[in-house]
Amino acid sequence: MTGRTPSRIREKPAPLPNPALPGADFADCYARDLGHSSMTAEAFARAMIKDPPDWAQRLLILRNVMVRPFGLSGGKTDGNSVNGFPFMSCEDDQAVLGFDDKHLDFRIVIDMTGRGTEKARAHVTTLVRRHGLPGRLYLAGVLPFHRKIVPAMMRRVAVEG
Repeated sequence: MTGRTPSRIREKPAPLPNPALPGADFADCYARDLGHSSMTAEAFARAMIKDPPDWAQRLLILRNVMVRPFGLSGGKTDGNSVNGFPFMSCEDDQAVLGFDDKHLDFRIVIDMTGRGTEKARAHVTTLVRRHGLPGRLYLAGVLPFHRKIVPAMMRRVAVEG
């Protein structure tokens, strides 16, 4: 990892409803100060997701193995995705990744504010629309890990001006 030392990650209230996933019934949001960075949302998303901590990568692999018998998706790996998370839209200040599945639909929304100023900040919002009991059970099972993984991945992003 290069660049400045990551600043503290803060949990923030997540905005619902959110146009990135109308009908979402779960949301959380984390923010990280970026100094004077002019990093785009796509660059932050790619840096955050492409190289998760080893322990988080192992958990994602385990998750994909465990859900395969239930016909759940593990994401896709085409050119418009990063580490199995497809981009749904991408602009300089916002990138939206995610997909819809049998048990739930989810979005990862990366919002960049104050780019190029001393108040530059990345906000990572996770939105979920659960489909019945399977979606509720799945989210309950992964949520404790999610709350550790997202901040850990945000910390690993090397920020450059």
